[in-house]
Amino acid sequence: TPIADTMACLLKLQEAGKIRSIGVSNVSPAELQENLAHGPVASDQFWYSMLCRGAEKDILPFCAQHNVATLTYMSLQQGLLTGKIGMDRQLTDGDVRNSIPWFKPANRQCVLDLLAGWADLTDAHHCTLSQLAIAWTVAQPGVTFALCGARKAEHVRENAGGGEIELTPEELARIRADVEALGKPA
Repeated sequence: TPIADTMACLLKLQEAGKIRSIGVSNVSPAELQENLAHGPVASDQFWYSMLCRGAEKDILPFCAQHNVATLTYMSLQQGLLTGKIGMDRQLTDGDVRNSIPWFKPANRQCVLDLLAGWADLTDAHHCTLSQLAIAWTVAQPGVTFALCGARKAEHVRENAGGGEIELTPEELARIRADVEALGKPA
């Protein structure tokens, strides 16, 4: 369906009071630009985490420049950045994480080693690794919200605590440098 037609339909729904605002998901900057040419877009949702930072090259700056809120999903990288998925975790056939390179055993061990190196940060902020990852994510330029899945109520409460943590510029830079030192997954 052409974007112009989709936006026209969404604008009619908005005018009728059926929706409050229009959001998009997983669009390129060119597609978002086309959406914006036909009406206001309040938000864009896309995959972004400290291990998957491709959005920093294009869509995050574009959204910031055009005042479009961002909702990052998989901010905890399907649980890997919680530190709770150890080397003993066997992923079942059909588990979506089997298709994510960071979950391969060699890569997973590198991530676990990285997370272990942040014990001083979690101690200093009295937080969990999940909260540290969320705090880092929302502190990135252009990020408005970090969407984090949860299977239990306690995970929701824990994740919410990530919004209370303010990392210093030095801590943000250290985390970024540590992650970049990992390189790309094998």
